[in-house]
Amino acid sequence: MKVFRVAIAVCVLCLFGAVSFAATTSGTVTVYESEGPYGGSVMWDWLSDASGNVVDDSAAFAGRITRVTFNPDATTTSPTANYDMDVVDIDSVDVLLGAGANLSQSASECIFYNANSGAFASSTVTQTVDTDHTALPWSVVNRGKLTLTITNAGNAKGGTVRMYYTKEE
Repeated sequence: MKVFRVAIAVCVLCLFGAVSFAATTSGTVTVYESEGPYGGSVMWDWLSDASGNVVDDSAAFAGRITRVTFNPDATTTSPTANYDMDVVDIDSVDVLLGAGANLSQSASECIFYNANSGAFASSTVTQTVDTDHTALPWSVVNRGKLTLTITNAGNAKGGTVRMYYTKEE
């Protein structure tokens, strides 16, 4: 009876997308997903292949993206300066809207949507939100699988990317 319950639980998880069977097709990636009652985050811990590339399509969520942080590894595994990243949705649209281009090899970066300009803006990891909240929320909503692509990072270089989101009603 216990084995039967476990088999049913596994089938239910697979049907509702809680378990992902997609693969990294380039480089090495570990994906960590965390979700609470109001939102969550997806973190990609990546290491590029010999050609400096990473491709992974194992993350998925439904929600409004609020910010994304980029953290390059330190010292010998630090990516090449001005490496590029995009995260495309199921419609092949870059949810970063090009803001993942020319990333720093040594400094952490954070991007968020600026409602005043209608574009993504860079910030330090600490973000100050003005009292009328004009910088929030991002206008990018995701409803499914995401594919992370990193290029020009250099051989065996790494870092982490963390995407935060709120659930949509």
